[in-house]
Amino acid sequence: MIRPSQTGDTRAIIEAINAVTAEDKWFMSGGFIPTPPWQRALDETGDNRNYLLLVVEAPEGLVGWCRVFPYEFGTSRHVADLGIGLLPAWRDQGIGTALILEACRWAIAQGFEKLTLSVFFTNERAIHVFEKAGFVRTGIRYKQFKLNHEYVDEVLMEKFLN
Repeated sequence: MIRPSQTGDTRAIIEAINAVTAEDKWFMSGGFIPTPPWQRALDETGDNRNYLLLVVEAPEGLVGWCRVFPYEFGTSRHVADLGIGLLPAWRDQGIGTALILEACRWAIAQGFEKLTLSVFFTNERAIHVFEKAGFVRTGIRYKQFKLNHEYVDEVLMEKFLN
């Protein structure tokens, strides 16, 4: 079940993020980093959210998330950044696509004009899902990251919402 995060979800969301980042393949960080946007998204509840944080709830607990964080710069307030993650057993079932489409609906309702994201070039599954949801590749940052002593390019993607 996909739903907006609730007050009691914080620990489970952080555990899911840490489990996915522990795979050491998909994310830049080695675990949850409590940035100001993440803190605000975890703290906000109800219908008046400025940040979207969706979770995937299964009988065994939270197994994924999708977040939309607005750019907070005056000239980029029409743009928001999307991020997503699913535990391995829940991939390739259409859940990621459903999360992204729900995030796009929310962003449109909030008046955003564009969503952006970045993904490792090696994450072909995610790139396919993003493209299926209407995102296009707009650039590559070559050798942007080092993962296990290997360079990894970063793919920049965006989707116009109007």
